[in-house]
Amino acid sequence: MSGSPRVPRRVDPVVAAGIAAGVALRLLIYLTPLGRPDSDEVVAGLMVAHIPQTGFPVFFWGQDYGGTPELGPVWVGLTAFGFNIVGLRAATAVLGALNAWLLYRVARRRLPEPAARLAGVLLFTGPAAALWFGVHEQLFYPPTTTAGLVVLLCAHRLADRSDGPHRRAWGDAAGLGLAAGIGWWMAPNIVYYLIPAAAVLLAHARRTVTPATAVLAAGGFLAGAAPWLVQGSRTNWGPLRATENFPRLGSYPGRVEYFFERALAGALGPRDVLSHDWAWGAVGVVLYLGLLVVLGRGWWQAVRARSWEAVGFVGYVVVYAAIGWSPDDPNLRYTFYAAPILVLLAVRGVWSAGAAHRARSLATLGVAVALSAMSLGRLWHLSEAGGTVYRVGNVPELHEVIEALDARGITRVWGDYWVAYRLDFETGERIVSSPAAGIVRYQPYHDLVRASPRSAWVVLRGRQLDAFTEAMAAKGVAWERVEAGGFVVAVPARPVQPEELPDAARRAPETPRPEVR
Repeated sequence: MSGSPRVPRRVDPVVAAGIAAGVALRLLIYLTPLGRPDSDEVVAGLMVAHIPQTGFPVFFWGQDYGGTPELGPVWVGLTAFGFNIVGLRAATAVLGALNAWLLYRVARRRLPEPAARLAGVLLFTGPAAALWFGVHEQLFYPPTTTAGLVVLLCAHRLADRSDGPHRRAWGDAAGLGLAAGIGWWMAPNIVYYLIPAAAVLLAHARRTVTPATAVLAAGGFLAGAAPWLVQGSRTNWGPLRATENFPRLGSYPGRVEYFFERALAGALGPRDVLSHDWAWGAVGVVLYLGLLVVLGRGWWQAVRARSWEAVGFVGYVVVYAAIGWSPDDPNLRYTFYAAPILVLLAVRGVWSAGAAHRARSLATLGVAVALSAMSLGRLWHLSEAGGTVYRVGNVPELHEVIEALDARGITRVWGDYWVAYRLDFETGERIVSSPAAGIVRYQPYHDLVRASPRSAWVVLRGRQLDAFTEAMAAKGVAWERVEAGGFVVAVPARPVQPEELPDAARRAPETPRPEVR
């Protein structure tokens, strides 16, 4: 054979360091109390377990929104790794890497290759709030981001075709529509990505928007959103009315102010997740001001380059403030979708071409990883402080509760929402529990507990236990008290139904809701 020998590709130290740091940060979450699940998370696994009985659900149990295409990958994870947290989160672990790669693919359309790589690894390593929330299986937050990044990639591919529409362009148009439709089925928050994608396409409308591409995009959207459309037509368009009873907190200007003063600071790290207090006091304030300077510089650079993230950031703020309940967000889930936009603005804010770009990239990555690690450390401390209402998972570990119930042969249990579905999942439904307060997501669980001749209550120590003890005394019902870590397992002499007790005895204390002007 002839020809020059192949030269092996050198590993980019920025990418290698970013992958190592991203894996290490995820292990920090998985292997500590930061990885404690909550009931919203484990419901996804319970839904998979019941598909043979219920069929494939269109939306998250107990509501008319929150599409479920990720149940397929969750099923794969649970089948491969078992009915446990590792299996439940396997799909999300893959999505974390996939979203970083997709952002890199989008970024390299408008940025130099090293800057695009930096953007990908920064999304893989933070920001801390998005990293922590994204590690947990939330069914439609990470996959909606995936769909949005696919939309943006297809929009850029269409816009960058200098020879006009042809078969490959038609594939991009269909792919854009399909990703947008699936994203809409999962969550209307896909609009955060549709706005900048539309800006990309409109800037090149003469070349990219033809009758063929428009029809293909529309057809793809209808195909992707078909489950949402079918379910909506069957329920008098319930998905459009699903949030009518959600709270409206403050005014529109007040929610804009809240975004910049609290939500963005929490998403970036200078404010703590859950409590939203300033991390490190005045140092946190100064750090946030510095980050705003970087983002502001990046936004201006994006404006000058006519790049999508300039429109994306403005659109994000406009939509965020239009959502009346967006400040009701202690875990910062409503800022999750902003992470790719913030990362690109940060890269533009620190990037400068030239021989020193690798050193600048490594320094930027180092600062970002340090900020993520420190923010996660703050969250860990806040969560595990004595008597806190800011606990990861909302309530403590349930191992001792499960042991106490098993020792007494009790398989039917009432508990707070944040207790009930975790008991179902963590015992593989050996113990069936249903909320005494909060959303009843699966009625058969509720019916089984209600019909049981011997049911128990799992009560959180503190205010709930005090209210429960007082209520049972007032009703004259004797009960056995079993200590179980952060809980008390109460075994009444007769079944006690939730409606017999006051609200304070049925639910754990909630995280305080913020005040918004």
